[in-house]
Formats: sequence, structure tokens, C-alpha cells
Amino acid sequence: MAETDYAVPFGSASISRAGDDLSVIALGRMVSFAMQAVEQLARGSISIEIIDPRTIVPMDWDTKFASVEKTNRALVVEEASGFCSVGAEIVATISECHFMSLDGPVRRLSAPHLPKPFTPPLENLSIPSVDDIVDYARRGMSREA
Repeated sequence: MAETDYAVPFGSASISRAGDDLSVIALGRMVSFAMQAVEQLARGSISIEIIDPRTIVPMDWDTKFASVEKTNRALVVEEASGFCSVGAEIVATISECHFMSLDGPVRRLSAPHLPKPFTPPLENLSIPSVDDIVDYARRGMSREA
């Protein structure tokens, strides 16, 4: 339980970590996973900026767009299935509005489009991991991506 009261401002995304090479827009629990991936990526000289949308409606597009304009690359990470998801909408909107700023396609990392399991070991296998984020970030930085 929190020791003090706080409020999340509606419609205001948070830059959880500043970076220059790749914008990682992480939803929910994936923010902490992305923060854990930072160390591994820094060893490979990849500086990621982590954006936490915090609220979906209203969506703070300005913060996301400014980050993508700075890094020219984006990776959206979410725990939900990527089919018809919030992450899919973020990918589509960035692609539509900032296509000319991108050095490659906006990448998306999400859970597979399958029923969610109920046991913790299988649940952990059904969501993106820190290693998955590191792998997708590295591939997003390569010319082959």
C-alpha cells in the first residue's frame, strides 16, 4: 500500500527513462519489464526511451510523437494479445502520423493470440519477457529489421 496519496494525471504520459536510440512504449506491467531491459541494452550501446502512457483515454499522443521524432524508431510492448489491442492502435497511429520520421517499421511485442492460461508457469510463458524486449529492441535497431 502506498504511504502517501497520489493521483495520475489523466491524458499525461510519463517518460520513465530518457533515451536517444529507440522509443519503447510500454503498457502496464511491461513498463517495469522494459526498465529491467535497459541495463542489458545499455551494454550493447542502445539507449532506449521508455514511455508509460498511464491512461488510454485520453491518450497523450504528443509525448509519444515527440519521442518517436527524437529516436526515429518505436517498439510497443503490451501484455495483452496484439490482435485488436491498444498496442495495435498505438502502432497504427504512429505509422500513420509519423511515417516519414521512422528509420524502420514500428515494432510490436505482445502476447500471442491464444486463450490465457490459469497457472503461473504458463501465464509467465504467455506474456513478453525482459529477454523478449531486449531481443525485439536489438532487432529493431538493426538494418535488417
